Amino acid sequence: MEFKHFLDELKNLQDNSTSNYDAIKSAGLPVILVGAGEMAKWVTEDLKAHDIQVAGYAVDAKYFKAGQIFLGLPIYNVEEISKQADKYTFMLGMEDEMQGGSRAFEILTNKKFHCYPLPINLNGSSEKIDFEYVLQNCDKFKETFELLADELSRKTFINYLKLKVTGDRSYIDEIYFPSPYFNELTADVKNRVFVDCGAYNGDTIEKFISWNGGKYEKIFAIEPNDTNFAQLEKFVQNKNYSNVVLFNCGVGDKKGTFTFTAEIERTRFSEFGEIKLNVETLDDILANESVSFIKMEIQGSELNALQGATEILKNQKPYLAVVMFHKADALITIPQFINSVQKGYNLYLRKQTRIRDNGLLLYAIPKKKF
Repeated sequence: MEFKHFLDELKNLQDNSTSNYDAIKSAGLPVILVGAGEMAKWVTEDLKAHDIQVAGYAVDAKYFKAGQIFLGLPIYNVEEISKQADKYTFMLGMEDEMQGGSRAFEILTNKKFHCYPLPINLNGSSEKIDFEYVLQNCDKFKETFELLADELSRKTFINYLKLKVTGDRSYIDEIYFPSPYFNELTADVKNRVFVDCGAYNGDTIEKFISWNGGKYEKIFAIEPNDTNFAQLEKFVQNKNYSNVVLFNCGVGDKKGTFTFTAEIERTRFSEFGEIKLNVETLDDILANESVSFIKMEIQGSELNALQGATEILKNQKPYLAVVMFHKADALITIPQFINSVQKGYNLYLRKQTRIRDNGLLLYAIPKKKF
């Protein structure tokens, strides 16, 4: 696959980001969202902004209880309501594929429902990439494209940009790669030291420990949001995990106190933010520690955090799994920064959810010596 052919193809693609809304209206069927949580709220608000009213919500049988209400509307059993596929228009209203989103997607598509993907760019969680942006930065995008280590990474790169420019989620189907963070790319790093930047409530820590069969050397969990951190502390205590060190701070390229904005369990840097948080560098807080694997999902601060881990990257070359979808320039800046600091990595790109604007991860895997 050549990058120049991609640019020629992209010129001929049209932005269809509003076509799903028009199709839903034209169908004239009641809209049911699969999911009844935070993402479903955002989808409901987005649909309302496009003059589309939700008629109800559907959840997996194990979560269903008769008479439940969500946002003033009924909740249905997704297995039961799927028997009336021709009577409704369905949309996914959940983000976390590992907690049912993928299964719900399979139910809907296999039943050949009138089914549409999540609207693009919900709650401003990622920045827009249009054709003009790609064209203006084509040399920089090409540089990243040429750094990628395998054909799936290059295909993922191309399809993700097509997805962003057109809004057409069909580009995901060819590149969907489940199992974020812990998979065949990172298999060689088992039973070692894990650093979780953006530890949230401990969900990724639990997956790491399960993946390792309970065997590991040490875990460092970093979470700046006070509410999330309290949940993280309680989770680690209740699980009685050993050798887990918690940090209630952000990570960046320099130490200091900075302003952030808080958005429903998410905390992101903003010069206009309403809260102040302590920020440290990984080089400082992990000085004299052995680091094997760093995961970063920190709401757009990934590049700054990597810049604050320069010595670790140079001297220890840990495995990296870095979220790439918050910033429009992430596909440019993050791979190229990593390569500028440490050329001993193979870089892989994977799309690990079917949600249009998230789930894009960069893996930096140390090159093996022969």
